[in-house]
Amino acid sequence: MVLFSHQFLEATDFFLFQQIGDFFFILSYLLAFLVTAQSRAKVYLSIQFGATLLYLALVAFFSSRDGIVGIVEAHALRSIIYFGVLLLLNRRILL
Repeated sequence: MVLFSHQFLEATDFFLFQQIGDFFFILSYLLAFLVTAQSRAKVYLSIQFGATLLYLALVAFFSSRDGIVGIVEAHALRSIIYFGVLLLLNRRILL
C-alpha cells in the first residue's frame, strides 16, 4: 500500500498547512457566495484578483525560503487572509 509506506511519511510536512488552508478556503467560499448574492460583482472580482496576486507573491516568498513546503504554507496563509477580508466585507450580515 502506498499510504503506509515509509516514502509517504515524507509528505507529512504538507498535511497541516494543507488542512488549515482548505478549512479557511471552504469558509471563504461561503462568504464569497454572500458577496455575489448581493450583486457586488466588481468587489468579488477585485477580491479574487487580489487573492491571486497575494498567492503568487506568497508562493515566491515561501518557496524560496522553505522549498516545496512553502507552496502549501502560502496556500494556508492566503486562505486565512482571504477569509479575513471576506469577514470584513460581510461584517454587517454576520453580526
